[in-house]
Amino acid sequence: MGVSMNKTRLVVPIIVAAVCAACGGDSTAPVVGGALHLSADQAATVKSRIVQLAPVHPELAWLADSISLVIGTGVQVDSVGLTTDLGSGPFYAVGLQRAITTSVNASATFDVILFNNPSNPTDFVIVDGWAQSSTTTAPTAISRTLGTTTSNSVTAHLFHVAGTVVTAWRATAGSASFSRGVEGAPCASIVSKPTLSCSTTPLHASFAITATSSDNGGSGTTRSASLSAVDVPGILLKFQF
Repeated sequence: MGVSMNKTRLVVPIIVAAVCAACGGDSTAPVVGGALHLSADQAATVKSRIVQLAPVHPELAWLADSISLVIGTGVQVDSVGLTTDLGSGPFYAVGLQRAITTSVNASATFDVILFNNPSNPTDFVIVDGWAQSSTTTAPTAISRTLGTTTSNSVTAHLFHVAGTVVTAWRATAGSASFSRGVEGAPCASIVSKPTLSCSTTPLHASFAITATSSDNGGSGTTRSASLSAVDVPGILLKFQF
C-alpha cells in the first residue's frame, strides 16, 4: 500500500468520505434504516462514484486511491439520522481513522463518509478532522469550527451526482467533533507490518454544516446538513515512521 499526501498535513493514504448534496430545498427529517453489509455490486458502485467525486475538489484527490481501504464487499455501513436539504435518506455512514507517529511528534486524521442508496448513491457527505500533537502520542479526538486552518482543523465537502455531472459545495460555517471508539479485532483485509497495523474501530462523530460555498455546478445555492453524535463502524490505521 502506497503512502500519499494531502497537501502538507496528510502523510498516509486516507479515505474517506464524500459529502452530501442534492437539488432539494428545505431540510428533511432524518430517515433511518439499519445496518447493512455491502454486496459486491454495492461496494463497487460506491467506490466508482467516490472516484468520480475526488477530482472535483483537488484536496480530496486521495479518495480515488484510498477508497478500497474502507469500502469493500461485506463491509458494514450503518444508517444514521442525517438531517439535510440535500436529498432523501436513509443515509449510511462509515469511518476511517489514522494515527501517525514519528520519532518527534504524532498526528491523527478522522474521516466520516455518508452516502444515500448504496445501490445507486447520488448524494455524499465527507467530513474530515486533522489533529497534531507535540508529543509522540497521537490525538484521539478533535472538536473545531469548520474551515479553520490551524494544526487542528475540520473540513467538509458536499456532492450530488447525476450521471456524469457532479455538483459540489465546500462547507464555510459550522462545526464538527470526532473521537476514537474502542479498538476491536484486526482488519481481515490488511496485513500488519512493523510500520502499520489496522483494527476495526468505530468513530464517534457529530457535525453541523450551516453554510456552504458552491462550485462546479452549484449555481450559487447553499446546503446544510447535521448529524447528532453517533458511533459509525470503520477502521483505524496506525502508522509508525
